Amino acid sequence: MEKGKELIEKYKGYILDPEGNAVEIMEMLFVREKIQDFLESPDQITIIPPELHRTVMELDDQLWHNIDTFFEIIGGVELKAARSKLGNPPRFHWWWYLDELIPGKAVSAG
Repeated sequence: MEKGKELIEKYKGYILDPEGNAVEIMEMLFVREKIQDFLESPDQITIIPPELHRTVMELDDQLWHNIDTFFEIIGGVELKAARSKLGNPPRFHWWWYLDELIPGKAVSAG
């Protein structure tokens, strides 16, 4: 659980500073992916207690509300390359699809 807690704290740091560079934003997305691995673990209740799970949801909400900022920093080309490298994550890993979640950006992203 300690690793999960550290990942959530790292994610929180990225979310609270949406003015980072593309490398930091990409790292944030990979950290969020690692958190998802914990959330999807069969014994996730022992790995991430409910209060940390709520924290992840709150941070996701902040990411959602700052999609424009994060996407502007990272750009569509880098995002598509990362998705491809990961083997195109499932759509419910929505953080990898910021370019498709912003109205008007999906067509012009690349």
